[in-house]
Parts: sequence; structure tokens; C-alpha cells
Amino acid sequence: MDKKDKEYNTNLSENARVRFKAITQRIPSDAQHIINIGVPANFEGREKKGWLHGYIIENTDADVTGVSLREEEAEKLAKLGFDIRHMNGQYIDVDETFDTIVVGQVMRNFYDFGEFFRRSLEHLNDNGRIIY
Repeated sequence: MDKKDKEYNTNLSENARVRFKAITQRIPSDAQHIINIGVPANFEGREKKGWLHGYIIENTDADVTGVSLREEEAEKLAKLGFDIRHMNGQYIDVDETFDTIVVGQVMRNFYDFGEFFRRSLEHLNDNGRIIY
């Protein structure tokens, strides 16, 4: 685990560390445009601990877009300079395509996986990947 991994994995449960590492290890080093679905509402005050969105921004050269279900959280993060969209990540609908779609813990709340994957494929570049 490198220094930045340690910054983001402080005080996480073992399960959360395993999940975090499994996702971050699969993000392509040459990713150029990433959408991160499920940017959590509780990032404030946590510094870097377990904040996947911050990790992706700091550890890739990609343009990173986030999706948050909670409107007030999306607005708050947008005011801080993050590219955050307010929408249900299960039904992403943006006028962009991405080479990487990252879905953290929110997928456990999805109930229409077929629609999620259909829409994800519409927003995925050729040879892109979905990491969940």
C-alpha cells in the first residue's frame, strides 16, 4: 500500500479497505474521463478517509465527474469546485461518454440492474470499463 492509499484508508473497517482497494486497483492508469456514481453525502469532516471520489481525482490524470443522489450534497460539492451531478446513479443521463464508470457502495441500493447496465453502456466509450 502506498502513502496515498494509507491516507484514504485510515480508520476504515477491514471490509471497507478491501472494497476500496479492489475498486482503486482496477481504475486504468490511462483513464481520461471517469464518472464516479455515488459520491457520499458524508465526506465533510472526514478529510480523505475512505473518500473514493477524492482518491480518484488525486491519483489519476482523468477528468472526474461525480454523481450524487442527494441534491444538497451535489450543490455543496459543486460549490467546492467538484464536477458533481445530482441524479439517481441507477439511471445516469448525461450528454457525455466515459472510459471508466466507477460504482462504489451505492450499487447495493439499485433494484433495476438491467436498466443501470443499459444506461451505463450508452455512456461508455469503446473499450471502456465499469468498475463496481
